[in-house]
Amino acid sequence: MKRLNLAAGVLLLTAASSIPALAAWDRIGWVDVSYRVDRDNASPNFGGPVERLMFTARGSDIHCGYIRATFRNGRTRELMSGKLKLNDSRPVDLPGISQDVRRLSFKCHALDRRSARIEIAADIGHYRDTWRKSSDWSRVWSRVFTWH
Repeated sequence: MKRLNLAAGVLLLTAASSIPALAAWDRIGWVDVSYRVDRDNASPNFGGPVERLMFTARGSDIHCGYIRATFRNGRTRELMSGKLKLNDSRPVDLPGISQDVRRLSFKCHALDRRSARIEIAADIGHYRDTWRKSSDWSRVWSRVFTWH
């Protein structure tokens, strides 16, 4: 009986640790990057706070000196730096009050001579109602999200 309880506990912990992987990611924008170092600002007009952001490399491996977020309160935070491999995604948690992103800044370049793109996805989580109340809901976000 003790072995069964231990096995059940391990199974429960394994299942609980995989729950974040089931998050609903919604694509909210992208940034095109070239072979030379680009400095870009991507400001999808966020319709509200987000729990996490995810960046995915398309078209080439991409090296980023930084990807930074500027928040409603004016503070900035580096979200990631380094290499983002082709078709790989990197999720970034945004704990606490830092979930209200106003602008994303990129210093990135493609490692192949062809251009590339960084796709931006968001885990809106429990902020769906806030996004639905956004002034851009009917014009932009209701067409993007499948959960309306």
